[in-house]
Amino acid sequence: GSVSTFNINNNKIYSNTRFSFTGIYNVSIMKILNINFNSLYNNPFNTNTTGVFYGIRNNASVPTAINISSNHLGDAGTNFITYLAANSGTLYGISNDLALDGCILSISGNDIQGISQATACSGSQYYIWNNSSANISQNISSNTFTNLSINTNCLEIIFIYNRSFTQANGFLRINNNSISGSYTKAASSYSGSTTVTLYKEINQSYSPSTVTHNNNNF
Repeated sequence: GSVSTFNINNNKIYSNTRFSFTGIYNVSIMKILNINFNSLYNNPFNTNTTGVFYGIRNNASVPTAINISSNHLGDAGTNFITYLAANSGTLYGISNDLALDGCILSISGNDIQGISQATACSGSQYYIWNNSSANISQNISSNTFTNLSINTNCLEIIFIYNRSFTQANGFLRINNNSISGSYTKAASSYSGSTTVTLYKEINQSYSPSTVTHNNNNF
């Protein structure tokens, strides 16, 4: 059976990789998953041209609660990721791919900064990605995207991509997320142009449920 609580907290992760990379990757099933107060820095993709990059990824069917909070992906002095060659792989900052239908999800208080692309890349970017099927409640709030300067010719860039249903009698809170400082993107040569989306939701919330989108500053 599953353990009660699994904590992945207070880790500092530095890497130097030529291949696809995931900084924190959970595939263990437990009742409660906490991924909090971690820092990921200085992750150069050397000569990799196709590798997919995940900062934090949960890929386990957690039944009760998932908390991914107060993590720092890069800081003012050190990049989160540095592309040293043109790369076509997708970038995911924080990705929650699975949870059981009764799970409560919180992705809050995280900061993403320092995505360096000296050579134009072509992979799409998703800074916060939730692909679990149907959370009973979701709180994706108080996340910041700090001084990002992007150089990719891709299909899309989405800051928060929420692909989950919210169940009846639950809540969906998308509050107080913001760009801190500035966000710039180099001109795209992608056929049809690159779509930059701040928040995208593709599934519905079942009635009765409470949905709030308040005080986001993009």
